[in-house]
Amino acid sequence: MLVKLASERLEAVADELRMHGWKWVEISLDYTFIHMGGFGRIHAVRRDPTEAEQAELSALGLEEMEDLERLARRIGQKIRKYSG
Repeated sequence: MLVKLASERLEAVADELRMHGWKWVEISLDYTFIHMGGFGRIHAVRRDPTEAEQAELSALGLEEMEDLERLARRIGQKIRKYSG
C-alpha cells in the first residue's frame, strides 16, 4: 500500500514536469545503477549565445543574459519545489 501511494505521488509530480515540457521523466522507488551515476554527469559550461540562439532569445523576450539567468533561477525554484 505504501509503495502504491508513493508511486502515485511521484507520478503526479512527473506529470506536472511533463506538462512543463520535460521530455524524459521517470519515477522509481528503487536505487539502481542509473541512480549511482550510470549515465555519468553533465557539467554546465557558460558561453555566450550564438547569433541564432540570440535571435531565438530575443523572440522570446529574453534580450540579455541576465534575463536568461533569471529564467533559469525560476526553473530551478520550480524543480526544488517539486523535488523537496
